[in-house]
Amino acid sequence: MPIPPELVKVLREHLDEYGAGPDGRLFRTYRGGVYQPSTLWQVLGKARPKALTAAQVKTPQGWSPGSLAGAWVDALGAIPRMFREW
Repeated sequence: MPIPPELVKVLREHLDEYGAGPDGRLFRTYRGGVYQPSTLWQVLGKARPKALTAAQVKTPQGWSPGSLAGAWVDALGAIPRMFREW
């Protein structure tokens, strides 16, 4: 999925400050390990109410990283124009 230039900037800053893990992963635990799937589900559970409308939270939308990104895309509305600009 294409990402906005602003997010690219944030990710590059993260890499400059923290680097990548030995296996090339961008995000890792404070001990250098791999995040467990349960961690992702906990983060998604906290992000859903902040990223979705109250009506969307009552649906399965946003229970995976891809569907949460899709909800964000839906919320923006003018996505085709944004993709052309990127």
